[in-house]
Amino acid sequence: MKKQAITWPEYEKRGIPLSPAVRCGNLLFVSGQVPLDQNEKVPEKFADQATLVFNKLKAIMERSGTTLDNVLNITVYLNSMDDWQELNRIYVQYFRKPFPARTAIQSSICRPEQPIRIEVQAVACVDD
Repeated sequence: MKKQAITWPEYEKRGIPLSPAVRCGNLLFVSGQVPLDQNEKVPEKFADQATLVFNKLKAIMERSGTTLDNVLNITVYLNSMDDWQELNRIYVQYFRKPFPARTAIQSSICRPEQPIRIEVQAVACVDD
């Protein structure tokens, strides 16, 4: 099987040496999505950060020819597990049963100049 990078010109201009997603066969691997908006700003509230991250994930799925319904596995990195309940409240607005397998990890993903509180990566299937 051959791997195919899923990317676009606006993303490539950023000069970051990674692909937003990579497809191999019917599997799609999505790089960690962080809550940076188009102006490289991070929303202050966790709910706004989580919503932005899941909207970015949804857009990558659509660009790759699939939907959030086909997500198999999600890894969520949280700066603080205090955001767990809020994460779950927002999560069910994007995913429904049967829910993807999910792991949540507390991780120091925050930088002083960008107070990132969440990062999400995913694996999905793509129908032919």
